[in-house]
Amino acid sequence: MKSYKPNFIIIIFIILLILASISIFIYFNYPKLFKTKNPIPLLNEDSVLTPKKEINSEENQKETKNEKVAEELKLQEQTAEIIKTNNYNECDKIEDAMYKKVCINNIALKLAEETLDISHCQKLDNELVPRDDCEKRVVLVKSINDENIGICDQAQDEKLIKQCKEDFYPTLSIKKSDINICEKENDKKNKNNCYNYYFLNKEFNQKIKEFNCNKIQGDNEIKDCQKLKFSLIPENFDNKEGNLSTLLGFNNPSLCQGLKTDIFIYYCYSLFMPE
Repeated sequence: MKSYKPNFIIIIFIILLILASISIFIYFNYPKLFKTKNPIPLLNEDSVLTPKKEINSEENQKETKNEKVAEELKLQEQTAEIIKTNNYNECDKIEDAMYKKVCINNIALKLAEETLDISHCQKLDNELVPRDDCEKRVVLVKSINDENIGICDQAQDEKLIKQCKEDFYPTLSIKKSDINICEKENDKKNKNNCYNYYFLNKEFNQKIKEFNCNKIQGDNEIKDCQKLKFSLIPENFDNKEGNLSTLLGFNNPSLCQGLKTDIFIYYCYSLFMPE
């Protein structure tokens, strides 16, 4: 009689093998079936900690920026109050180096303008504010106020002294409305500039349409006068006097580009500068 036990064992083994294969197939192809309904989240740096750090960083940056703005405003207020005192020593109370310079420079300029004492110009740092600009203004204004060209010699630089003396008679002639003051200038070129400066500011300004450019000294200067006069007066302009305060609304600074002489170039651009 034959035994079927070994065959039975083989059949059981094959069935188990098939079940195992089916289980493995389902696991890899349908992983969601094996996941828990409410899985516990993993606390790793990528998923949780990093975003939290970024948020904190943005908040810190914003807070730091606000603190800097507040500090800046505080420095500005402190500096402004000290400038009102006109006391250089008070500027030492400012801890910020840049604002300390701003404080000293502002007091120096203010006192130089009020007292016309050139020594205040030496207090300037010559970086934020050039000393030459301060000296040039102080010596010229003081020399005109006192009607004394010798005051120009108080400037510390030879170029400034020369510039002051060249500007002295033209400026004084305008102040006193007296063209004969130009005759006191010994240098022929400077004398011509004095006359031209007077004509431009006293006559050309007021009656440009009637002004005769032949009054101007120098051939190139006469040509510039004619060119500027033609450029400034529009064809349909009927104002008899043709004063510049009315005319400038029709023009722009580009018309100055065709001029050749220094006095007319400077004069032309000055017409369009804000007061």
